[in-house]
Amino acid sequence: MVTRVDRTKAKLFIGLVTVCLAACNAVHAYSHYHCSNNDRNIRWSDHNVNWRAGKNSFASTAWRNALTTANSRWNEAPGDFTFGIRNWGEKYVGRSNSQNEIWFSSKSSLLDGAPAICYWRYYCAGTSHKMLEADIIFNTNVSWSTTDTQSNKTPYGGSLRPWGATALHEMGHALGLGHVNYTYNIMGQDWNHIHANNGIVRHYVGEDAGHGAVHLYGRTKTTHKNDVAVTHWKYRDAGGEYSRHEPCRVYHNDNTAVAREDFNGFKRYLVKAGQTYKAEFTFENNGYYDQSGVNVAHYISTNDNITTADTRIRTGTMTLNRNKVYTTTHTVSIPADLTVGQTYYLGVIVDYTGSITEFAENNNSTYLPIRIIP
Repeated sequence: MVTRVDRTKAKLFIGLVTVCLAACNAVHAYSHYHCSNNDRNIRWSDHNVNWRAGKNSFASTAWRNALTTANSRWNEAPGDFTFGIRNWGEKYVGRSNSQNEIWFSSKSSLLDGAPAICYWRYYCAGTSHKMLEADIIFNTNVSWSTTDTQSNKTPYGGSLRPWGATALHEMGHALGLGHVNYTYNIMGQDWNHIHANNGIVRHYVGEDAGHGAVHLYGRTKTTHKNDVAVTHWKYRDAGGEYSRHEPCRVYHNDNTAVAREDFNGFKRYLVKAGQTYKAEFTFENNGYYDQSGVNVAHYISTNDNITTADTRIRTGTMTLNRNKVYTTTHTVSIPADLTVGQTYYLGVIVDYTGSITEFAENNNSTYLPIRIIP
């Protein structure tokens, strides 16, 4: 039996493996672990983890709802794997006790300064390649947010780290996924792998990790297997084992970046009315089946709630395959009648016609703030 530890470091995002007999293997973009002696994927034989939640850690309704939501985000992903709750009131939590547990602690011996950490044990001998135990521990010294309020989150200038995003990252380790540093994904820098619209954020598994879950466990058996999405975050570069993410941008027609300024903890782009630009967004297919002819529309809005009721300025179609995070630009024309000095929102809606039956409809719209300059 071997114990592996994966931790999410605050700010620096540096991973550390303490004991590892399994190599990390990249298939497409995602990463997972396999036994070095028999080259088999390490996974749970029953495709399921039911958490024993620490009694004191998850005593409140808010924290129970947060954990239930994190479980559901993985359960709606395209892989045939589920997370559940076995016990909300586990009194005695600890490592290497053959129980899958999740709790909060301030013990440096467990956390080593990390905001969250996942320990898991597996067995590789002969033809065996099975997971035995997973434990996730969150640092009580971190200022966490369990709500979906956008403004208080660190990616948008707030002081609270999104707990849901970090929970999804650590659960990814628990089901067998490793870190990824070369595409936008939850197994990299998790706190800004996020969807936002109308002042609300949504933490999600995403295309890359969902594709990894399919590789390990096969296709989900749930009824709804489709989901397309769009976000205003993108891959920036590698920070050690982790991908680092940054806001999408607006470009001039010659592909030079439009000037931008800080705005409500994010970025606002300085554009002129009546001119054309290239708007960048990251599109994902978070479901199981490839999608072609996906209807995409761009809008101008006076607020950050992008809907089909806003002023539509462009329509088109896209092909979104399951094995690729697709950050791209589309040429848009800024209406000539917009007011100089005013802030607007350059929005986008994927599947704006509602043609695809999806397991999540609230991740189809997002935006980039713009300010009209003379």
